[in-house]
Amino acid sequence: RGRLIFSSLSLSLLGPPAAIFLVRWLTPLQPLGLEGWRWGFVLGSIGALLAGLLFIALPESPRWLQARGRAADAQAGCAMFERSRPLGEVAPAPLPARLAPADESADATAGLRWPWVAALFSLSPWATVAFPLLTGAVLTQRGFRLDAALLIFGLSSLGPLVGNLAASTILDRIDRRLAMALCTLAMLACGTAFIFGSGTTLLIVAMGLFNLAISLYVTLLTVYGAELFPTGQRASATAGAWALNRIGGALGPLLLVPMLRGAGPATMFAVVAASLVATLAVLAAAPRGRQRQAVS
Repeated sequence: RGRLIFSSLSLSLLGPPAAIFLVRWLTPLQPLGLEGWRWGFVLGSIGALLAGLLFIALPESPRWLQARGRAADAQAGCAMFERSRPLGEVAPAPLPARLAPADESADATAGLRWPWVAALFSLSPWATVAFPLLTGAVLTQRGFRLDAALLIFGLSSLGPLVGNLAASTILDRIDRRLAMALCTLAMLACGTAFIFGSGTTLLIVAMGLFNLAISLYVTLLTVYGAELFPTGQRASATAGAWALNRIGGALGPLLLVPMLRGAGPATMFAVVAASLVATLAVLAAAPRGRQRQAVS
């Protein structure tokens, strides 16, 4: 499960560097009289429309169909998956005569897991959303021109593409919490190097590794949270946690931008570092992940 999710996610990581370099290339050209950054939004919107059309063709989850009482549709979905060509060396499991009923004990304990998942989702945007958004401002504040800042940010965004492909081969063998803790420590180290280091090469490497840690952490957190909840509660539980995440994603820049202007990058990053330390504390007490196990 982890290998397939991470390897497919790697394709999506082509988008950020492509968009950055596209905007940088189109800025002096201004096709049809539109600034380069506007073309970034236009092309991104077209891509979102195409993605929405692809979702229509996506097969529905048999587990979800079974949880909604649509047993015949669920059995048909299982049969379709059984007929499909296996990916890699793993052969498909035999199709059961009937889908197993929902695990009621899992339903009863899911409520105890949600606060931990919600805390992790709430803490993550400070480092995974707000800080990357401000790296350009940090670079310009330190004297880099806008085009140079875009170049550094674009090159650093290539790190997650390579890293996710490599990580997909081993992350199913590592405890989800341990992997997320390692990513959190990497963000702490790379963020510190970016704030206090000097030299273009060091900044590119630090942000490249920081973005790699972000991409791994966010995907791990999403998979970890989904695996902890039974099918009947998975969507509502993870959607609620993501709602808290978006609140943090909105508050982060609002609080960190004035801090960056008034107190400087070091003070601003101290807040981000505090959220990462808090994340490590929550991970230490959170439920174990369900890597290489069946989920209900």
